Amino acid sequence: MVGLDCATAGVPTDNTNLAWRAVDIVFGRSTQQPPAVRITIAKGIPIAGGMAGGSADAAAALIAANKILDNEFELGELLDIAADLGSDVPFTLVGGTALGTGRGEHLVPTLSKGTYHWALAFSRTGLATPAVFRKLDELGHTPHLDVTALSRALRSGDPHQVAPLLHNDMQAAALSLQTTATHNPQHRHGRRGTRWHRLRVGPHLRLPMRRRPRRPRSRGGTIVQRKHRRHIRPGARCPPQRRISG
Repeated sequence: MVGLDCATAGVPTDNTNLAWRAVDIVFGRSTQQPPAVRITIAKGIPIAGGMAGGSADAAAALIAANKILDNEFELGELLDIAADLGSDVPFTLVGGTALGTGRGEHLVPTLSKGTYHWALAFSRTGLATPAVFRKLDELGHTPHLDVTALSRALRSGDPHQVAPLLHNDMQAAALSLQTTATHNPQHRHGRRGTRWHRLRVGPHLRLPMRRRPRRPRSRGGTIVQRKHRRHIRPGARCPPQRRISG
């Protein structure tokens, strides 16, 4: 590794970055002589946002490093490396819809259909994942393990069935640490009486929507700035990546 570049403040640019570590591990296990490489990361979501951004960077680095080595490693070997790097890295490596068990690193593909659009409301501050887990332990929260109804709803492809079943065990811990959080994280009613189910992901809110939202009013046509949050509309279509935590 020659180095790592990222214009986003707060992203480590040394060997503590998961992407850097991913490349080091792949190159270190290779039987070839790997070239010198430099990683450039362009962040599209906030850091410390609870959305597996760092894990996705690591997964991309694994794929890129393996590609440089002419795909020397099979997917199963990359998944083993991914699990060592972090609990979310295996899922971001394979994508799709999956049931995650253990720490989340053991994945079983789950049937689903339909396309789901999300509106994200970003907080100005982030939450460190270790801090949220420590708070969760302090709260003595019992995890939500039954995904039967959610699995059935995902097979229906109906967002009205999926939305009320979305759940994040980390929400209570995140809310207790985020002093500026709203006091009713579960739902709101839109101007036309539509029920908005809100899922807190780290310090941010994720709102499933019935259809792709209209273009926000802004100079760039993509971002609306509010006093405390930014609202960003979904970008170009990509394969859905959803994990059901078990």
